[in-house]
Amino acid sequence: MPTPRERFVEALTFLKGLQDQGIVGIHTEDIPNVKYRQLLVRNGFIREVTKGWYIATDPNAKDGETSSWYSSYSEFIVGFLQRKYGGDWCLLADQSLLLHAGNQTVPQQFLPVQFKD
Repeated sequence: MPTPRERFVEALTFLKGLQDQGIVGIHTEDIPNVKYRQLLVRNGFIREVTKGWYIATDPNAKDGETSSWYSSYSEFIVGFLQRKYGGDWCLLADQSLLLHAGNQTVPQQFLPVQFKD
């Protein structure tokens, strides 16, 4: 039976594996081991953004720190929408143009468009 320290190392190794795969928006299904998820949340390595969705965070960050959110916003949104809609979504034209022009500012409101059959 692994010690608490060994379980924590396993959880961190698992998180590193997700990051190595380029996963930024972490869904609960991405961490099937509930104990890993609980350890990572409790120790500040991941933070819940919305129900069932997490991002990696700096464990030394203070409450209310937004750096992790702003640095992972675009990748998080893409992962979230891909899981929810598959490939049946796109950005509104104005948001798409801003991105193509190099504007990486996080919008106050994000409105994707879902394609309908």
